[in-house]
Amino acid sequence: MIRNVLSEKDKVFSMEKIIEEDPDFIFVQAMGKVDKLEQRLKKDVESNSAWSSIKAVKMIDMVRRMRV
Repeated sequence: MIRNVLSEKDKVFSMEKIIEEDPDFIFVQAMGKVDKLEQRLKKDVESNSAWSSIKAVKMIDMVRRMRV
């Protein structure tokens, strides 16, 4: 079952909230050039060790390894 970890009352989310909820998926909506956005997201995730504890990020890493 997919559920939104942010409820209606959560107007703003934080890194702490994402870590606490430990989601299986993280959907990112952004505007701009896809390649630049992907590079920025990758840089942000790799530069903050807190991201590595999240299931969704672990899954991305596993998928990358399977592609090689």
